[in-house]
Amino acid sequence: MDCKHLEILYEDQEVLVLNKPAGLVCHPAGKYQGDSVLSRLHFFRGKHVRLIHRLDQGTSGIMIAALTPSCVRSLAIQFERRKIRKEYLALVAGVPTSHQKIIDIPMMPDPSPDSILPNRMIVDSKGLIASTSYKILQTDGSISLLQIQPLTGRKHQIRFHLASSGFPILGENLYVHQGLPFLWERLFSRPSPWCNFPQGHALHAWNILFFHPEKKQWLKIFAPVPEVWANYMGQIRYEMRSCENEIIGVAQRDLGENFCKNFPTNPL
Repeated sequence: MDCKHLEILYEDQEVLVLNKPAGLVCHPAGKYQGDSVLSRLHFFRGKHVRLIHRLDQGTSGIMIAALTPSCVRSLAIQFERRKIRKEYLALVAGVPTSHQKIIDIPMMPDPSPDSILPNRMIVDSKGLIASTSYKILQTDGSISLLQIQPLTGRKHQIRFHLASSGFPILGENLYVHQGLPFLWERLFSRPSPWCNFPQGHALHAWNILFFHPEKKQWLKIFAPVPEVWANYMGQIRYEMRSCENEIIGVAQRDLGENFCKNFPTNPL
């Protein structure tokens, strides 16, 4: 088992928050019982650690783990009641026609028994209601940086919504070109000819806001984006800092004394 270091953003006796690298799975599943976020946490912190949510293998960014049974219950309830707020960053191909928009596209798993693309979602008017809010932070005309908030929590929701709207995430392999990049990578274990991002896809869980069950405070924690992003959008540092300050100010205004931020470094 590969037990490499995990980037810990915040830790106390109840909660651990980490920055997951792209390419690492969250849990062992099925025949795969190798390296994962959970296996590393169990190695470094013990078998009692529980992940509260998950990210796709190709997605990087912030994740919460609970260290006590009471914390597991509290955070699980917060997720169930949609009290926890998450924001993502994404580098997408092209420029959305609207600067800011809520995408509402119902979705469901592909029901076709003959599908060779496992876990793929499709558009269906009878599917699950799904809503994703985005706004453009910056664009150079060919690549755009989006700030995204999922308003519902469906599988592959952000990836599916952005690709279905005509501006797929860089590195997307399942919802572009009829899924051929996904099949290529699975069959040949190497990047496909359509690959336009070096590892995973350019979707990053940027920050999370949750109520700490022991401290009785709201915590907003940020995860720095992978260094490779700077090769694509190297001029966005000033805009990102302005955006962070705006978010912090809104949280302080809305939550008052119950707000505590953990912002270790500039995300870029």
